[in-house]
Amino acid sequence: QGELEHRTSKSRFRRTSGKSFTSQLASIEHQQACIRHICARREMLHCEDPTPNLPEVHYVIGKSQNTPEDVTQFVQKNFGDPAVKGFVQKLKLHLLPHIRDLHTQGHASDTKKHPFCYACVLGIYHANVIYIGPGTRDYQSRRQNFLWVCWFELLPDQHSGWQHTALDRARFVSMDRADTFSFVDPADMLWCCHLIPSFADGRLHPDSIATSCNAHESEDWKVYYINRFVDHDMMMRYHWGLAVGH
Repeated sequence: QGELEHRTSKSRFRRTSGKSFTSQLASIEHQQACIRHICARREMLHCEDPTPNLPEVHYVIGKSQNTPEDVTQFVQKNFGDPAVKGFVQKLKLHLLPHIRDLHTQGHASDTKKHPFCYACVLGIYHANVIYIGPGTRDYQSRRQNFLWVCWFELLPDQHSGWQHTALDRARFVSMDRADTFSFVDPADMLWCCHLIPSFADGRLHPDSIATSCNAHESEDWKVYYINRFVDHDMMMRYHWGLAVGH
């Protein structure tokens, strides 16, 4: 292999301009080294945390704990961000088993009229929780997965749905509300939805200056159409009691 190493330099030289090629060769070698490192890292992660191919599993979140997030430092680093206001309290409230489903309250305009709630996922996390309250069986940590989300709300008094032959419209909940950001159990997530910006209503921030660095709303629109026709699977979810092929 050492005798053939000269071919490597020659192959790199063909990618240079032929003038002042020393720095260009060094740059090419550095880029190739970075690519090799990325590929090796990707293969290692795949071996450590393979993705199971199990159709009966509702969702898949990696088991790796190589990129932990210190909650205290996260809150301090994002002090003043509306998305992080009450972060720890909301997280504790979500993780308590007897009130874990609290996130289903107050976000749908009228569940009798519309069957779903909509949210934008800001982060996918898990926590190793140890319960030490009344009725505890042991002090073993138990993994709980959760999603950090920003909620949408359906526009009030809108005429939409099958009976009006019009798409439902939604907008982000105002950031001054306490329930704009919260946590969701991934088991309660049904499907990714397709949103179409209502260009006529304009941008949420015409100056493209975001209020929250975590919500990344600088490029958001004021109103979105919920596209129930993006594919046949999505469309059938709005026909209660039916399924694909019926």
